[in-house]
Amino acid sequence: VQTSDAFGAAASQVGPNAMSLATWLHYAMRLSFKKSAAVLGHLGVPVSAGALCSGAQATGTDLVPIRQEIVATLNDSKVVVPDETGWRVGGDKAWLWVVTNEGATAYNVAQGRGFDDAKALLNEDFSGVIVRDGWIVYRQFSEATHQTCSALLLRRCHELLTDNPDWARSIPREVKEILMAGL
Repeated sequence: VQTSDAFGAAASQVGPNAMSLATWLHYAMRLSFKKSAAVLGHLGVPVSAGALCSGAQATGTDLVPIRQEIVATLNDSKVVVPDETGWRVGGDKAWLWVVTNEGATAYNVAQGRGFDDAKALLNEDFSGVIVRDGWIVYRQFSEATHQTCSALLLRRCHELLTDNPDWARSIPREVKEILMAGL
């Protein structure tokens, strides 16, 4: 548990395994720092809620360069997939933005759903391929090549096949067959 031979206040450092567990308890399981400290205490790791809070803040600061590296990697990619979904911060409406590819994923929680929010993860002059849904904001990446997500196109074909009368189903059926053959 202890990571140094220090005495006094410095002797209360929490090791990386205990800090990882505390982080998981707090952020994934939604326990307060106080309850997370109680769980660790029950496991034989005496630690205060304040130490866990301080450790979480330090970890967040330490991860800033790594996050910047991930975002840079995504912006240098040939293909990325961005998306956004509704989120809550302290009960208030927000948006969770994500940009991903085969090797990296970056997240950002923003108050809005506009182009400025999208640019927090993807550079305005991104020139690779953006595989996206129909949200109009993505079209503002004018240097990029745009590809509509195949899953969305297939879902739309299914809706048209289900909702339309028989005489109007031939084109969605053909589109679906072409997409499936391409996949």
